[in-house]
Amino acid sequence: HGSDGGEGGEGSQKAVIKPKVLNPAEILYNLIDMCKKRDKVNGYFNTPVDLELYKDYTDIVEKPMDFSTMETKIEKAEYSSVEELKDDIELMLNNAWKYNGKDSPVGKVAKQVDSHLKRIIGTARMKWQAMVEDCEERKVTVKDEIL
Repeated sequence: HGSDGGEGGEGSQKAVIKPKVLNPAEILYNLIDMCKKRDKVNGYFNTPVDLELYKDYTDIVEKPMDFSTMETKIEKAEYSSVEELKDDIELMLNNAWKYNGKDSPVGKVAKQVDSHLKRIIGTARMKWQAMVEDCEERKVTVKDEIL
């Protein structure tokens, strides 16, 4: 069922091969990219809400969030865990429901992103844990790896 990008199964030896350890930014960008795929037609969540167009947005939504803001936070090493990124994705989805309603076109796309996030978050957590363990073995900090 869910192939994680692994190629062919020649020989299928049962040797313990450590999966390639991704750096923290790759893990976080990957999570965003996978969520973005559920919104690729409209791109509702790619950039900040246009406050000129939706003047009342900040009256209703306290803390706006979007994928480009999250990507900037990754670049600045502002996330120290997958959970922090997940919290921002959930904030963005909750903002969408609060402003647009769950049954609106935006609300329905948010639901698809949310369902997908719930399916893929476990893999991101495992990759993050592998990366943390790798950093500990090499005696470097996660923050060093991002920057």
